[in-house]
Amino acid sequence: MNLTKPLAAITFFLLCATANALEVEPLWLNQGVPCNWGLAAAPDNSLYCVEPFTPAIAKFDSEGNLLFTWGTPGSGPIEMYGPRGIAVDSNGKVYVADSGANRIVRFSASGAFERLWGNDVLSGTGELSAFEVCSAGQTCYPGVPALQGAIQAEGFTYPHDIAIDPRDDSVIVADSVANRVVRLDPLTNELTELYDRWDEYFPQVLGAEVDQNGSLYVTVLPNEVAKLDWIDGAYVQAWKHVFPEQYPPTTHYLALDSQNNVYVSNESENKINVFSTDGEFLIAWGWGVATGADQFEVCTEWPCSPGISYEPGNPANPGQFAGPIGITVDSLDRVTVTDNFGRLQQFGNLSPEDHIVDLVAGVIALNLEQGISNSLDAKLGSVLDALQDLNGNNDASAINKLTAFINEVEAQRDKLIPSADADALIA
Repeated sequence: MNLTKPLAAITFFLLCATANALEVEPLWLNQGVPCNWGLAAAPDNSLYCVEPFTPAIAKFDSEGNLLFTWGTPGSGPIEMYGPRGIAVDSNGKVYVADSGANRIVRFSASGAFERLWGNDVLSGTGELSAFEVCSAGQTCYPGVPALQGAIQAEGFTYPHDIAIDPRDDSVIVADSVANRVVRLDPLTNELTELYDRWDEYFPQVLGAEVDQNGSLYVTVLPNEVAKLDWIDGAYVQAWKHVFPEQYPPTTHYLALDSQNNVYVSNESENKINVFSTDGEFLIAWGWGVATGADQFEVCTEWPCSPGISYEPGNPANPGQFAGPIGITVDSLDRVTVTDNFGRLQQFGNLSPEDHIVDLVAGVIALNLEQGISNSLDAKLGSVLDALQDLNGNNDASAINKLTAFINEVEAQRDKLIPSADADALIA
């Protein structure tokens, strides 16, 4: 049961939602999943995530139920060697950054190998030669690192993250050890350098995203997130945010929602930070990030506290992280996160109807005296009726009816409803 201030939640949804107003709460949790690294949402809102050490790719439905996995250790066409990042294009093609093999691999939505790219992946000489493509039916090899001393050739050197450009389905690669971002055109097999930090060899570029306007967003080890705009044929930094030195997080991946708000996973701080497309801090969430309390919290004032981790092998709460790494946002702006101990969690806003259904379940679960239970159920039923008649502009009526429910709970506090149960319903 997921109970959060129902009156405030319905007011948010029906009366005062704005483009920059964000609320978040845990929607579902799947523990013990076979992956804990890169994460991507497909156009149908199914989910793919990466486990780099087995290695494996796992596919889940939009509710977090495991559908199937694929992948074995090695460097052949259907094998992987320490994969990290993953992305899905508009046609459902799955791209994986096979980091340890210095190549990008493409699979179908069902996990069938299609093609891979990297230096020397077809010739197999083991020498720095040429950027090549290897397709299904051919013998494929590990990629040779494109960075050899002072020589930067075409190809990849431990690619860490990939994203899909929404404008043309080209593949954006955070080529971490080479400290640059490149674009791969999967139709022409052309590789283009977009952003080079080679003069700042360390720290490394770890994450990359691109929006529908062509702006590039990157995370840089250990504690930096930045946006770059394409101006006069080059990427120019629009803003950069460096996290406070007293809590230096490891920033692996990032994701964008429909408003181009930027979601950043902070592994060592056990929380998710969110910035507007203009670089303004919006919110952070995790366990105890606002007050340090032992509960799920959303923080709205920078700087926020580090989140409280859970220990492996112990029960963990929805909304609690142990080193969040992979992060993605689906077409409904729901945010899904993986962490170090194989937990997949999704966050977002419950609809007003969902809040009321949760409240009904709460009333039933508390086993209240029949008279008061029936009365509360009836009041919640009238709220649902009003919400479902939005064409009649009955949102204000729904709020009034919900207020009547809250007032009745308060009237029966410590009488027919124990105080703790009242808090569970309306706190």
